[in-house]
Amino acid sequence: MFRDKTQHTMPRHILKYTWWFLLAFTLMVGAVIAIIDEGIRTSAAALGIVSFELCAYTHTCADILRSWDTQATKLATLSLGVDYLFMLLYPAAIFVSLWVMLPLLGPKMQTVTRWVAWSSWGMAITDALENYFLTQMVLTESVYGLAWPAAIFASIKFFILAITLGWLLVTWLVYAFLRPSRA
Repeated sequence: MFRDKTQHTMPRHILKYTWWFLLAFTLMVGAVIAIIDEGIRTSAAALGIVSFELCAYTHTCADILRSWDTQATKLATLSLGVDYLFMLLYPAAIFVSLWVMLPLLGPKMQTVTRWVAWSSWGMAITDALENYFLTQMVLTESVYGLAWPAAIFASIKFFILAITLGWLLVTWLVYAFLRPSRA
């Protein structure tokens, strides 16, 4: 499928422009989510939506739902809705970031980078599943049978995020410090 490090389905300059667009759009939507998140932070949800995503581990899901007034509940629903756009953007930005790095890496690192890039789409899938369960908790005001699946999918999402961002950092460091000189 990939014979050498110069074979790609899209010219590198188009990938770079795509990356800049995705990065800018991801940051804008992320900022919107952060602004919305301020309205749902309570003593029970000190980390806002992240507290809610992982509430099954601390057995605070019901407390979080009770701590939200009508306005906070609407904001939580809005946050979850906007997150459906965000969950497509940030994996795409990471995927394209890693794909841009491919021609700058050696063959072994290219192989790993391809695998890690493709795994970034697992974040979108697990984020969508997590959001489904969180939305059901908000809409039904019930946590039974919903909190644990949400927390498990959130944990998987965060795990994949850590791997993909960690590998992206590794590729940047390898390129920055170990690339052959161009003298």
